[in-house]
Amino acid sequence: MKIFPPWTPVLRRAAIALAAGATIVAAAYVEEDLRGERAFRRFEKECAAEGKPLDYASYKPVPVPDDRNMFGAPVLARFFGPTGLDGRAWAAFDRGKPLPSDMLKTLGHWQWGQRTDLAAAYAALKQAPQPGPEPDPKVAAALILDSLREIQPDLDALRGAARERPESQIPFYADGSLARGSFSALRFFTAALALRAVAEVELGRNDDAFGDVYALFRYVEGTVTFPSHMHLAMSDVMGILAVQPFWEGCESGAWSESQLKAVQDLLSRFHPLREAPAAFAAYRAAAVGLGSNSRPPLWMPSGWWKLNIIAFFRSGAGGDPSAFDPVLERIHLDRIDRVQALLDAERRSRSPFTWLIRRDALARRLPIYFASAQTCFALTRTACALERYRLRLGEYPGSLSALVPGVLESVPLDAIDGAPLRYARTGDGHFTLYSIGPNGVDDHGALPKPGEPWWRSGEGDWAWPRPVRQ
Repeated sequence: MKIFPPWTPVLRRAAIALAAGATIVAAAYVEEDLRGERAFRRFEKECAAEGKPLDYASYKPVPVPDDRNMFGAPVLARFFGPTGLDGRAWAAFDRGKPLPSDMLKTLGHWQWGQRTDLAAAYAALKQAPQPGPEPDPKVAAALILDSLREIQPDLDALRGAARERPESQIPFYADGSLARGSFSALRFFTAALALRAVAEVELGRNDDAFGDVYALFRYVEGTVTFPSHMHLAMSDVMGILAVQPFWEGCESGAWSESQLKAVQDLLSRFHPLREAPAAFAAYRAAAVGLGSNSRPPLWMPSGWWKLNIIAFFRSGAGGDPSAFDPVLERIHLDRIDRVQALLDAERRSRSPFTWLIRRDALARRLPIYFASAQTCFALTRTACALERYRLRLGEYPGSLSALVPGVLESVPLDAIDGAPLRYARTGDGHFTLYSIGPNGVDDHGALPKPGEPWWRSGEGDWAWPRPVRQ
């Protein structure tokens, strides 16, 4: 008779226990996967009943023919078209180009009334000391244009595409994915055109500067009209950069009435808050189709991940539609704050069903981004109308209503509270024009503290300022 070691029964019982445990765990995973799948199917039906199906194809715009699309021009198609999907074309182009990120620190900030420091911008581009302690701004401007010579053909091609192609649509993909490097390309060319336009304004080359400014706004147009929450957020970043040379040109009297009207007419098509609900619905469909921007931990059953996605969008973490009024084109700060409080409470929980909420919540930031972009375009459009009125009559109007209907179709509304933008003519013949900003308090046109981006500012208003003396 074969004799087994005395510990063999122990091992046998341990193996049986492990097998039983594994079976129970596997059965639990299967059950949770089925539970999550059933819940997700119900969620799909609810979204479809609301007219917001979880199918990104439902939100794709009708494609614009390449010969009419600014982004169909060869200078941009290589980065945003099918050949640019893997990002290699952008990586090859970006390598070694004369536009370091430090340059953005030297570009002015019109939101704080700051002009561009041309000498510092040139030093950043050349990655060398400034050409002198107090260089002539015109010398610095000429040096900037020279330093941008390597990418001048690309910038000229962008200017030509903006003039010749009447529509601006960023190419999209069936699943809502984006070309790698697309946001870098958007930011790079916006900064480059803005810097060149500022230098051209300084040198009195106003027609060249306007060509770049117009190309800037046409470039921004692609983000404002694309059904993506991230592109709408990018329109704020790009829009603020694009306004800089236009604002500096306004302050130096560089623009003619026809040029002001061209910018005003173009910006009248920019309505981020009107697009926001559809953009969030498209984001939800794309996030579901792509498995969300995050990935589940290895231990999590797939059913729990689907329950996480449901909780994420039902909680408002992926954008609360009730926080937007697309008709009045405003946001509701109280609703944003309420959702944010709920999300903060969820993040303190340890529930596996709020794992995604704790790691990827957009509820507070994106509405402010969209309101910032809306305000940026509304202020610029209104400033165009005010300057056109002054060129015609020699002074600014006593109220914005005097602009309607001869110069403006209607008075733009404040994206924060839905009231008309605040305006008053000042005693020195200029004006104040502002939105009350994300603190919801009328600070009578006081500017935010320098260094604070609009979306994060807790004090001051969002204004069209006069240059601050350095």
